[in-house]
Amino acid sequence: MSAMPQMLNLLDPAAVEVLKRKVLAGEISPGSFKRVLKRQMLVQFDRLYSQRYKTLARLAGNYIRERFFQRSPDNAS
Repeated sequence: MSAMPQMLNLLDPAAVEVLKRKVLAGEISPGSFKRVLKRQMLVQFDRLYSQRYKTLARLAGNYIRERFFQRSPDNAS
């Protein structure tokens, strides 16, 4: 199984039910329903993975600083 979550699992079930009711009542079109669902999935996916990316970038930055920019024992003051 992939490390990436299934896109549908990123959606709020209550929000999907509200949208379904609006489609059935004719308040929104099926195309609008699909666009809203896509938008919600992309927003959740972006939140999830941008947070992971920022954490990895911060860890990599810390590693580089510790590894390459430490003072050598000769120059320690």
